[in-house]
Amino acid sequence: MSAPLFRIVTHQFRRNVARMAYNSLLYGWSLSGDIPRALTLKPADLWPGDAEKGRSLIHGGIFILNGDQIELHNANWHPEGVSAAWIIHRHGFDWLRDLRALGGDQGRMAARAMIENWIDHHHGWHELYWRPDILGRRVASWLAAYDFFGDSASPEFQERVLLSLSRQVRHLARAVPGALSGVNLLQALRGLLFAGVALDGREQALEQALNLLDREIDRQVFKDGGSVTRNPADLLEILKILIDFRATLRQAGYPPIEKIQN
Repeated sequence: MSAPLFRIVTHQFRRNVARMAYNSLLYGWSLSGDIPRALTLKPADLWPGDAEKGRSLIHGGIFILNGDQIELHNANWHPEGVSAAWIIHRHGFDWLRDLRALGGDQGRMAARAMIENWIDHHHGWHELYWRPDILGRRVASWLAAYDFFGDSASPEFQERVLLSLSRQVRHLARAVPGALSGVNLLQALRGLLFAGVALDGREQALEQALNLLDREIDRQVFKDGGSVTRNPADLLEILKILIDFRATLRQAGYPPIEKIQN
């Protein structure tokens, strides 16, 4: 067996074993544990949303991505025939920024309703929706928008959100780095870092994120500041993620990281 084929077979075997383990009742039970009563810090969201997209989402159930649009029918989070980009956009919850940009009680109530509906349908591990890069985006989005949708919500809603976050973060910490690298790994690490500074008792997640980030920066960013892929879209995404890292660490009172500064 050739070396590349051996690596493919080994990766597939490990993936199948992980799928069986993660999908078990025992693993679902292992995600339980202490639930934070509140956030110790609310990471700032530095990137603006689009109020018009928020309005379309509220009044028509329409998500807009790169000029295309798709409706959310009957809380169907995975309609047939959609691309991977749509799955990432929906389950990553980046669109919370649009509801926040719209503002008001309508935006706030819509955010709560959709988050609660997602929790109803995705309480346990799912191979796609709990994929570490998507999960990291979702954790970061929920935490960065929490002051918008969560602060004035009922204690019951807050408890549900914090319970779900706790379960997701426990899995995320176990699943990274896995086979992830590049932008996908950085997306996962951003969620881990946000959780490490925002959720009481998750300091180990912060340390894990920083250790993996230190290694991944060297792998993904050349000394001239360019991405190893030389793809401008990748470079922009990496830059935004590193800015989020720097801003959140500064907000939490941690000293700047030299590699991020550079």
